[in-house]
Amino acid sequence: MVEDPGAANFCFGLKKEMGKKNINSDIIAAGFSKKYLKIYNQSFKNFEDFEISNTYDFVICGTSENRNSKINNLFNQYLKKKVLTALIIDAPTCLNERLECFEDLPDYFFVFDKESQKSLEEMAINKEKIINLLNPKFEWILKNKNKLKNKNKDKNKIKKIIFCSELSSGLNKNIFLKNKKYSMNGFSNSK
Repeated sequence: MVEDPGAANFCFGLKKEMGKKNINSDIIAAGFSKKYLKIYNQSFKNFEDFEISNTYDFVICGTSENRNSKINNLFNQYLKKKVLTALIIDAPTCLNERLECFEDLPDYFFVFDKESQKSLEEMAINKEKIINLLNPKFEWILKNKNKLKNKNKDKNKIKKIIFCSELSSGLNKNIFLKNKKYSMNGFSNSK
């Protein structure tokens, strides 16, 4: 279940891979993740059309900066039913705030960076409950790198690297302000 586009990255190719292993699965999407998944031709069920079911053996939810996410409420219902659960931690920022949305802790945490793992361990989460994954969006980029390379065949062009980011106030605004740990500089004096 996803609402946040960052967590939706973990859904890339998931249904297809599960199908190869004869595992039935559903992706439930709400909010911005629906548009995001559509862009990449990923199938999903609309949250608005979804009814809670006891038929799931394992329920995975992506965390979100949206404290009022309806996905969080649905996940809490599965936590109460004692279904096997996991949370996708797609960013190391604001972990406490992200976890406050849930009435209980899940059985597992899926992370893709060492900072998230370290933060969870500092919160006294058992290491065995933290599972490191490669972000499927990164896998998609690696798989399609040749297609991406062929789009820019002109070797006389100067290669440039452009870093683009969406401004976010996040759950804890201070974490999203520029500080001395930043190693990249832009053209503005924006903080």
